Amino acid sequence: GVKKVQPQQQNHSLLMHCIGTIVSPYTKRMGTPRQGALVPSGRGFIQLRIPVECIEGLELYSHAWVLFTFHANTDTPSANGAASNSFNKLNLSKTKIRPPRGNG
Repeated sequence: GVKKVQPQQQNHSLLMHCIGTIVSPYTKRMGTPRQGALVPSGRGFIQLRIPVECIEGLELYSHAWVLFTFHANTDTPSANGAASNSFNKLNLSKTKIRPPRGNG
């Protein structure tokens, strides 16, 4: 017969180092437009703190993925009130999607 091979459980981790900062006119999430293209005066940029050689050739691509963590996240569970499920053990939080205010 055919023997099924069980996948091994492995612990994986990802260590990220800050290589830049997003600069924007918005200092809080409230008031930040959901559709940024409709507010041209609200443009931001990424200020990189790495040697320019690290991004050589980037202009040849149409898109770039930006992985980030927000340092002022107010939805992150606190150490004393964190739930015991694995989602919160990873220090992640669900995005709260709500309908627009008003008659939206």
